[in-house]
Amino acid sequence: MFSPDGRTLALGGASVSVEGGCFLTLWDVPNEKVKARLKETAEPAPDWALERQVSALAFSPDGRLLAIAAPDTKLRVFDGQTGAFKNVWEKDSAASIWIAFSPDGKMLASVSRRDKTVKLWDVQTAKVQRILRGNKSWVTAGTFSPDGTLLATGGRLQEGNKLSGEVNVWDAHTGERKYALPNVNVPVFTVAFSPDGKRLAFSGGNEIVTYSEGVVKAHGKTVGEIRLVPLDSLTTKQP
Repeated sequence: MFSPDGRTLALGGASVSVEGGCFLTLWDVPNEKVKARLKETAEPAPDWALERQVSALAFSPDGRLLAIAAPDTKLRVFDGQTGAFKNVWEKDSAASIWIAFSPDGKMLASVSRRDKTVKLWDVQTAKVQRILRGNKSWVTAGTFSPDGTLLATGGRLQEGNKLSGEVNVWDAHTGERKYALPNVNVPVFTVAFSPDGKRLAFSGGNEIVTYSEGVVKAHGKTVGEIRLVPLDSLTTKQP
């Protein structure tokens, strides 16, 4: 992921030879050289440490902070310029492939591993401001609107043998769900607002499969969907 000014590139992953299992490198893009990386240990870390691999990255809008999510459900915050470690937020804070700062940098959104809720954090205090409840799916994507008033989330929904998706639009300041988009036919992996904030795009797809007695059968076909939805067309609040 590039920093907002495009001068720093953050790369994350996992390695048993890296302290804590996290692999994080910051590149100085103009000078094409490494500017910071996590300290390597002399001895390999235990295998369980790979649970701390970097699964998502997000720079704050001013580029001063870099947050990472990991499968161990902890969210870690680093200095976005030097790579220096700052702190670890509480457990069950970020267990997904996405995290997102609000446009003003005051909030950060993450998804819970246990109950499908989305948490909105106060970045300065590292405390949860509000919890967004009501997702039926595992939330796999999220983004703030350009003005920071809305948060859109998308996910993968399984009901019996049927796979589909879910897209919700939330009021970022109250935590109220404003809209649940109808007829989302595939698992959703990307959501994005237009620059003017008036439209919401989402996309996803899945191989056609059926589930029977614990066995997954693929049918050799894939389905996909890309939709662009004007927000002013969502005139009715959904349950």
